[in-house]
Amino acid sequence: MFNISRIPQIQCDTLSLPPPPNDSDARKILVLIHDWFYAVEVLDSHLQPLSAADIERRIADVVDDVELRLAAGEKAPPVGVLSADERDLWSVNLHHLLSLSHTNHAILRTINHSIFALSLDHSVYVLPSSISVDGPSHLPLPSPCTVPELTAHLHNVRSGPAPRPAHNRWFDKPFSLIVEPNTRAGALGEHSPCDALVPSIVAEYAVVQEIDGDAFGAHADSKRPVSRAPGWQRLDWVVDEHIRNECIAAEDRARILVADSDDGILWFDEYGVEWIKNNARFSPDAFIQMALQLAWYRTRKCFTATYETALTRVFKNGRTETIRTLTSDGRAFVLAMSDPCGSVQVRQSLLRRAIQTHTNLTRHATTGRGIDRHLLGLKLMLRPEEGERHELFDDELFTRSQTWKLSTSGLSAGNQFRGTGFGASYPDGYGINCAEIIKFGIESKVSSPLTSTEEFKSAIVEALHDMKIISESTVASHL
Repeated sequence: MFNISRIPQIQCDTLSLPPPPNDSDARKILVLIHDWFYAVEVLDSHLQPLSAADIERRIADVVDDVELRLAAGEKAPPVGVLSADERDLWSVNLHHLLSLSHTNHAILRTINHSIFALSLDHSVYVLPSSISVDGPSHLPLPSPCTVPELTAHLHNVRSGPAPRPAHNRWFDKPFSLIVEPNTRAGALGEHSPCDALVPSIVAEYAVVQEIDGDAFGAHADSKRPVSRAPGWQRLDWVVDEHIRNECIAAEDRARILVADSDDGILWFDEYGVEWIKNNARFSPDAFIQMALQLAWYRTRKCFTATYETALTRVFKNGRTETIRTLTSDGRAFVLAMSDPCGSVQVRQSLLRRAIQTHTNLTRHATTGRGIDRHLLGLKLMLRPEEGERHELFDDELFTRSQTWKLSTSGLSAGNQFRGTGFGASYPDGYGINCAEIIKFGIESKVSSPLTSTEEFKSAIVEALHDMKIISESTVASHL
């Protein structure tokens, strides 16, 4: 996830090649402020980290340089917005951008080879519903660690400043650290080179490490001239009128996507995974997945194919496999919970069977005995341009079985994470991220009359509550 980038190409993107260790760009981070791009060297020639004071000084110099440019009336072309656009359009625009100047080639090379991206935002994100005609600066910010404040923070990580989404970002870097002026910080991960679990572990590792306050100089708040010391450089794109217009168009498209994103968080605190394991004696993951199945059915009165990520990292180059959460046993449990005449004993039995089935499927998926990646491999081996096809891949049931309107995944324990999340895979579905502490990041689309993040959050809470009652009855019967 370090020192590489996703590169847009028509129909299928690629990843940049890692730089050699002696490449000076490999020792830099990409810094974005007010849409300007900078490269800041943070490792020495032996690839050892510089002191915190040195890195702080260099970043502070970059900030001072931006302030001077703003005072002079300069305005950066928001080239980073193009990386938020539809991939084929981005590929065409990048090709045009590179055709303008060799300087742009050098900038892209530095970006691709840099360790990761750091976005220093110049405004604190507030939810669009809270923005007055006078702008967000005239409103009091929500109290820390409240749902509105956490939601606003996650929205900023997701899409950037509210009035101008996708600015001050380079979405093709696998790891971007994003900091707001009130010190809220979050990480944005680009999924292609690594699974979400990897950057989440890295981010939490960084958070839990103690910060040595003595390592930072006392000059942090002092006013001083730009030192122009070596260790950082401007990365100023050469643009033309076409690129400027494309940036405006890309921002307009990004704004539509952001406005359609109903993104929220749910922290469930009635009980946690320890209670599920030690009291109810169930697999927490399977238990939560059954709660999601129940919540979906109660809000939609139907069933849907459900995707859950399983890691196959026990194999060389292993990435993921699909745990197909919707099963006959899971369906039977959900229907029993919806039957007003269903007994507690029957519901107990069906819940236990559904959880055992899900646990078995998880084991199969993680040990190479899933089906979806094998089928995907076979499908990709076909050459449709030569007329090759197979009736399985044209079958309607096969297509429906992979229409993941419930797309779910988990991260690390995430004790330090205030929230997580990713997007829905279908316009009338949900993207759900959950961690060992029972908390969810949920995203759906405003434009769909069939979904509502708030309604689904309520349905999950109700499902988890009802399943606790059943589980407590199960424990009592065992005693």
